[in-house]
Amino acid sequence: MIKDKRILSTQIDSYLQQMAAEGKAAGTIANCEVALRKFVKFVKQTDIRRIDRETICSFGEYLIKQEYGAKHNASLASAVGQFFGWLFEQGILLSNPASRFRVEGGSCARLPLYLSKEEVKRLLDSTTEITERTDAVFNRNASG
Repeated sequence: MIKDKRILSTQIDSYLQQMAAEGKAAGTIANCEVALRKFVKFVKQTDIRRIDRETICSFGEYLIKQEYGAKHNASLASAVGQFFGWLFEQGILLSNPASRFRVEGGSCARLPLYLSKEEVKRLLDSTTEITERTDAVFNRNASG
């Protein structure tokens, strides 16, 4: 039996198989599958030719309303974007409706990766005890 290339679930299976063949980590493939199955459940559409940018953006809005958190939403959006990019590269779609698709928002804020010299000086100057300052300097030097 020939599988219909227009069927979304057929293409998801093919995409996941290709990821495995390329040696992607099992966890990466599993996360991608979860994201794509959430997308399928949301769109309730089986014909990939009927999925347009508006549909994909609606999925992004749905994710934000679910309050999963920014990192989770970004991961789901990335999986969907990569999948549609793959469909385009394979010639299954004539254009990529998910190009530059990102999901902003959520409850997870990224912390700065480092403090500036001025911030370190202010932090060290704010300590009242010499032992606190010594501990702070020691911990700073030990971590980095």
